[in-house]
Amino acid sequence: MIIIQLTKEELHAKISESVREATKEALNQTQGNEETQFISRKQVARLTDMSVRSVDEYTQQGKYIAYRLGHTIRYKRTEVIAAWQIIKHAI
Repeated sequence: MIIIQLTKEELHAKISESVREATKEALNQTQGNEETQFISRKQVARLTDMSVRSVDEYTQQGKYIAYRLGHTIRYKRTEVIAAWQIIKHAI
């Protein structure tokens, strides 16, 4: 067993780095799979021809489901497309 002494700041930095790497790896694994492809708020806005603010409002209203991955908010592409089909027919 190896024991390493770290300051509070060093420990925080190590944990943050590990979480970032794990989040990045999880995103990379799902990017190629259409079923679970995660996209950003900006990508949702482009895909649906909406503003990012409208995407936020629709998320707060429960029309879009957001997923928190680390410090980022992502949406499943297939869910956004399905929700947008319902929303645009209701308008």
